[in-house]
Amino acid sequence: MIDFSLWSKGKNMSHTTVSTPRKSGWSPERRARQAARIRLWAPWARSTGPKTSLGKAKSARNAYKHGGRDHNMRLYVKALSAQSRFRRSVSAYMAARKENGANELLDLWHSHLVSQGRSVTRMLREAVVAVGFVERAGPEG
Repeated sequence: MIDFSLWSKGKNMSHTTVSTPRKSGWSPERRARQAARIRLWAPWARSTGPKTSLGKAKSARNAYKHGGRDHNMRLYVKALSAQSRFRRSVSAYMAARKENGANELLDLWHSHLVSQGRSVTRMLREAVVAVGFVERAGPEG
């Protein structure tokens, strides 16, 4: 009878030895000895943190990654995506208008694009202010 436990993903593993699983690290005695050594060493007693203003500023940024997950930045990216979708809609509208001329359906599409453009502009303006790219937005349009 063939022992299929020695095969893995179609490869013959018969040349390898199957070892018993290792236990999880240190024995209780070794753990106790290391704990006693660390208590004698007391590294926390000499840990003072940064002393210079440059070091303090650097350590204040320890958890900072890049800001891409910031709420305001997500709003900004969402607004840019909406603007991109709007621009594609306008391009499609212009192509349809050029091909078909004016008609009632295109007039409805145009009125929808105008209102959508206002909301996209407003969303983008608010996101730009929230992220801090500008101090305040211009007049409402």
